[in-house]
Amino acid sequence: VNSCSFHPSGDLLAVGTSEKPLLYSLTFDSLVLRARWDSFSCTAVSFSNGGHLLAAGSLIIKVISTYSGKVVTSLRGHNLTIKSITWAPNDSFFISSGIDGNVFKWSAKTWDRENKVSLPTQCLCALLAESPSTTAARNEMENEGVNSNFSSNNFNILVATTNSTIFDMDLQYER
Repeated sequence: VNSCSFHPSGDLLAVGTSEKPLLYSLTFDSLVLRARWDSFSCTAVSFSNGGHLLAAGSLIIKVISTYSGKVVTSLRGHNLTIKSITWAPNDSFFISSGIDGNVFKWSAKTWDRENKVSLPTQCLCALLAESPSTTAARNEMENEGVNSNFSSNNFNILVATTNSTIFDMDLQYER
């Protein structure tokens, strides 16, 4: 097992193996195999926050409809193994990072690559962190009674690398 991800409902478990991605239904006392995709190995899996999509890949990322089991699209860009896939809170994009040092931001609307950063070291994982300015602005709006609906662009993309640093993709800064 290379990676696993629970569906937001808690009823499904995606498992990435070196042979194929697997999708299990969780019951009270067992796992029931619901689907498998034999055509590719899988080092990273991640359900979208809405649960309707599953991104899985090793070199090529396949985005799969959770409910139909059909591949929606295949995304190419990494030269070596993908280590992590992270969805934006509103599912408008996701981030993939790999041991090739590449970090990609993929649009979930057009499936285009919106951003790319190539780091000189291997990426262990990428995650999204709410930027301090976004937090302060939202708190101020909430204090004034204004409903704030911030977009996913208010998140910094942080990448953990093998040389014990964190790279901020938006600020282009390594800590």
